[in-house]
Amino acid sequence: MDPDIKLVCVCGNHDIGNEPTAVTVQNYRREFGPDFFSFWTGGVKFVVLNSQYFKSAELVPEEIKAQDEFMNTIADSTAKHIG
Repeated sequence: MDPDIKLVCVCGNHDIGNEPTAVTVQNYRREFGPDFFSFWTGGVKFVVLNSQYFKSAELVPEEIKAQDEFMNTIADSTAKHIG
């Protein structure tokens, strides 16, 4: 692999389980970093979400609330849809 290609870790069910818990989320964050975030590269904004929260968040209600609040902050009013 080209060392100039940056790696972005994205959380999934194999990392935190089909039913995330406070422990599995904490372990993931300690090992890899945030489980939801956004970043820009090449003029494109990427948004990474922890999709397991959409499937099963009963054991981590505070995490889905935090991710929902994050999603409310990522809108870009200057963005244009091309297509």
